[in-house]
This record gives sequence, structure tokens and C-alpha cells, in this order.
Amino acid sequence: MYHGNSASAISCRKNLKAFLEANQNASILLVGEAPGYKGCGRTGIPFTSDDHEITASVIHGILDYKYPDTKILMWNALPFHPHIPGNSSSNRTPTSAELVLGLEILNTFLKTFPSITHFCAIGRVAEKSLRKLLPPDKIHYVRHPAHGGKRQCEENLHAAMHNFGY
Repeated sequence: MYHGNSASAISCRKNLKAFLEANQNASILLVGEAPGYKGCGRTGIPFTSDDHEITASVIHGILDYKYPDTKILMWNALPFHPHIPGNSSSNRTPTSAELVLGLEILNTFLKTFPSITHFCAIGRVAEKSLRKLLPPDKIHYVRHPAHGGKRQCEENLHAAMHNFGY
């Protein structure tokens, strides 16, 4: 999605750069598992969707409504869209090897944005990755909204924002 010179890759890189620059002084980082094909896989920006993808819709439904002026950076444990080979319109769980690569990138990401002091892991995969880089008491776990977790995700995210002073 970011690699190459296709119009899509160029657009994804441009979108991501603008998003990161706009939120460069954010104090909150939300980390998810990996981009889905309906969202970040097309836009380049984590937790976005052009087709009402559930995770992005739930997260932004909370953040945009309750915390519209809060600068929040968003990233993924694996920043590349994992898909079934030959089917870029599919999603799959990242492999262990992919998550190791993602961990290296996440570590660099954290060093690049020293203003981040609050960390939310959206789901267990994100939490596991963050726990390899940060003390457990620095990470606020938020239940992933998939598979019936929407209400708990909303509650957990509100609790995290409250704990962060918002």
C-alpha cells in the first residue's frame, strides 16, 4: 500500500504524511492490529475507512463526537495490510514474523514522536506489541470492537480518555 510508484501507493504515502504532520504534537497514540483493505489499505491512514469498516467507524464515532479537538496519533502493530496472497481485497491476521517487523517500525515510530505520553491498545495483538516496548502500566487496553465488542470498546475508550485527562 505504501510501496511503489502506483497512484494508490503515492496517494497513501501523501495521506499518511499529512496525517502525521497534522498530529505531530499529539500526546495520545492509539495502536491497532493492522490495516484493513477497506480503510488504511486504501487511504494510508490508520483507522480510516471509505466503506464503513467497523473498527474505524466505532473509534471515530467516539473520538470525533466526544473529543473532536484532541490530537491523536494512530498506528498499527503491523503498518502494512496483511491479505491472502493474490487477493488484496481480503484481510488476514498478521503472522508472527510480520509482527516482529511491525515491532521494529513501532519502536521507531515511538522514538519519532516523543510528545506521546498516553497509549491505547485496540485489541490484544496491539496490546502484546506495545507491552514489548513499554511498561504495562503505560498501556490502556481497549477491547477490539469486532465480534460483538462494540459496547465494551466504547466504554474502554471513554475510560482511557478520562484517565488521560480528557
